[in-house]
Amino acid sequence: MDKVDKVIFEVRRLAEEGVICQAEVWGLGAFEVQVLLEELGIPPASARAWGLRGGRRLLIPGDLYARMRAAARRAREAVDRRSLRAISAVLGGSWRYVPAAAWEGLVREFEAARAELAAAREALRADLEAIRAEALARMEEIAREAWRSRWVRSRFPSQEAFREILQGRVYERLDEARLAREPDARLRVFALLLPADLAEEQAREAAAREALRQAREMARAQAEEMVAPLRAALLELRARLAAELEAAAASLAAHGRLNPKVRARVIRAVRELRELASFAQDPEFERALNAVEQAARRAPACARGQPPADRRPDLEHFEAVLQAVLDDLRKELPSPEGIRKIIF
Repeated sequence: MDKVDKVIFEVRRLAEEGVICQAEVWGLGAFEVQVLLEELGIPPASARAWGLRGGRRLLIPGDLYARMRAAARRAREAVDRRSLRAISAVLGGSWRYVPAAAWEGLVREFEAARAELAAAREALRADLEAIRAEALARMEEIAREAWRSRWVRSRFPSQEAFREILQGRVYERLDEARLAREPDARLRVFALLLPADLAEEQAREAAAREALRQAREMARAQAEEMVAPLRAALLELRARLAAELEAAAASLAAHGRLNPKVRARVIRAVRELRELASFAQDPEFERALNAVEQAARRAPACARGQPPADRRPDLEHFEAVLQAVLDDLRKELPSPEGIRKIIF
């Protein structure tokens, strides 16, 4: 048996006879904060700061914190105690190799330790208001005493600002939403994939990707079917508006005035089109409709003769709005033949 075959054989035996796993615990560090030099009132240049590496301040009662750490330790020991040290040493880090025969007992002990950790977390949540209030009061005392230091006073605009910084760390660490999910623990299992297993896994992934692609294509096709009638209706709306505005512009050019019937027809068309434009959620088209209607209502209309001189600016404004909207519509609309193909 060559070396490659031997390695594959050993890996296969490991996969069949045991599990590679690790106990992962997170969230315990949130209950401790780094002690700042400002809290001690010691400037970095002071001789008293020499060799200081800082310290940690515990924000919750020590007995509750010890209970959580003990539960976390038992969770890790549940894995360590049942692992084979020789193989685990080769894996490195916190990964452990556990024989299959010991797996059931490991899971049972691990879940018991995790339940104890959860119980300690719930005990903290039940008394959170009082614990947080005490921590905030302690931070206020620290801020008041540290404020005696000239260096601390030079670092912050006021004692209240310094206190808010210290208390902000308490609010961040003792947060109700955060405590709803941590500290916690889990068993992470490392999957050993042999060449054949890897090929099978890749085939499953490829099939899943293909199924997802087909589902997206189907969704796009269905969405297109739903949108196509609305798109055709919107195109028809624009075509109808363009026709009415073309007629109004032609009347203005021919007679130099706005016929009352032409104006009424433009306003009526705008009203009819606005409802569908609103349903289609086309704000740009709605703005064009509003501009046309406002300009049409302000423009003077007369069946004969010319409008008064003082009303000519309103008429010219209406004509300018017509031309601007028509120019935009002509850019968007296809040829009349193209419109008929989409609509019919």
